[in-house]
Amino acid sequence: KDSILFFYGFNDTIFYYNKENSTLTPRLFVNFNGKNVPNNFLEKGFSDVQVFYEQIRKTDYAFRIIGYQETDQHITFIFEYLNKFKFVVFHKKDQKYSIFDSLEDDMSIPGLKLENLVDIGPYTLTEDGRLVFIIPGEQLSEFFKSINSAKLNAETSDLMKKVKENQFNPVLLI
Repeated sequence: KDSILFFYGFNDTIFYYNKENSTLTPRLFVNFNGKNVPNNFLEKGFSDVQVFYEQIRKTDYAFRIIGYQETDQHITFIFEYLNKFKFVVFHKKDQKYSIFDSLEDDMSIPGLKLENLVDIGPYTLTEDGRLVFIIPGEQLSEFFKSINSAKLNAETSDLMKKVKENQFNPVLLI
């Protein structure tokens, strides 16, 4: 809990940072089932990061670990594969994982599909396993225009009214 973890998007290893002696120790290796970026690709000496992205996106390698988070029960992160962002939830207890292209809210705002996960989150995972997103108010406002508001529960109807009044404010969705 009180440790510093370090990762960067082109590497498949999460490192533990030791503050006492300023060293990095491998903590976790992310196995992309044969789709990890090979060292010989990374060693090509790209002129800049934009060229690197252009070249790697022409491959079928999984890369770019984003938003790594860990609780006592879960590990979550986003990665890029075949020009799409994927969201991973790893369950520590049973050592199983799930990968999502998008998520659909079936509790707070039933029917809301969260597709651009790299932009809207999840930003954190609570200790009890709930995901936290920050949704642009305009996006939520558009969603509310597309649904039958008569079928919404009181809490969601109240949220819809608040979003319409303040559609340029982001909404924290847990």
